[in-house]
Amino acid sequence: FVRLVDGKSRCSGRVEIRDGKQWKTVCDSGFGPKAAEVVCRELRCGVALPVSGGGHFGEGAGLMWDGELQCVGNESLLSSCPTGSSRDQACPQMNSAAVSCTREDSGWGAERWGRVEIRDGKQWKTVCDSGFGPKAAEVVCRELRCGVALPVSGGGHFGEGAGPMWDGELQCVGNESLLSSCPTGSSRDQACPQMNSAAVSCTQYTGFRLVNGSTACAGRVQVQVLGSWGTLCASRWDLSDAHVLCRQLNCGFAESVPGGEHFGRETGPVWRDSFHCDGTEAHLGQCPVVTLGASPCSPGNNAAVICS
Repeated sequence: FVRLVDGKSRCSGRVEIRDGKQWKTVCDSGFGPKAAEVVCRELRCGVALPVSGGGHFGEGAGLMWDGELQCVGNESLLSSCPTGSSRDQACPQMNSAAVSCTREDSGWGAERWGRVEIRDGKQWKTVCDSGFGPKAAEVVCRELRCGVALPVSGGGHFGEGAGPMWDGELQCVGNESLLSSCPTGSSRDQACPQMNSAAVSCTQYTGFRLVNGSTACAGRVQVQVLGSWGTLCASRWDLSDAHVLCRQLNCGFAESVPGGEHFGRETGPVWRDSFHCDGTEAHLGQCPVVTLGASPCSPGNNAAVICS
């Protein structure tokens, strides 16, 4: 019933659904984060990552679907979501819906992304976005041993909770080991709606750097995974991935991705993680990633980049 097309893997791309005997593109205006979660679940691709705007994966060549998806977010199939009436105005292809999912074979569990809930007495309660900031997000990722926090846009990013809202405010310094160690502020005057629930996205990649180059913006790619540095294998490493890394390191954009031992042979561990960036992400940790498991990386097959 649903497929993702023109992405770098089957788990990212423009959203198309089967309508009768035709595949049709879904409009971004009738598609939200809850529908994205259902798409990733149906395709067994993990959970949905943030994607900016419509038309992210280009325009389709076929027809636009004129309905609207009103998913709750817990459906197993997109076909189980309620649909709204057809829209009055035609949706242009440039506004096609886009989805980017994590992959279940990446070794990442869904617990690394999600709505923030805390235990208050005997109840789990949703934390309000207005009383939650980047320092609290860092503590959450640290407590769950999920690495470091990535930016997440706005409240309600991972949908609304079904239970009560917690009415306190977290005032974390950022170096706490547990969220329960953070100071808390007084209860807020106005109730916080579920649509403003706090969200966190963590990454196990705690550092990136380029080594053996003439500047800090050229060299062999090294990745720090939960504190341990290693060289990234060049399997499936390409310019889209390199563009993201150059941007992340404040080094402009990628000019080339020299192969082999251009910046010397690796020393120490070699990470066989394969990134699937589309080139627009702010951090490599935001890209879908596949851990290649036990398959060996050929000696000297090092990921490298020369940034502008």
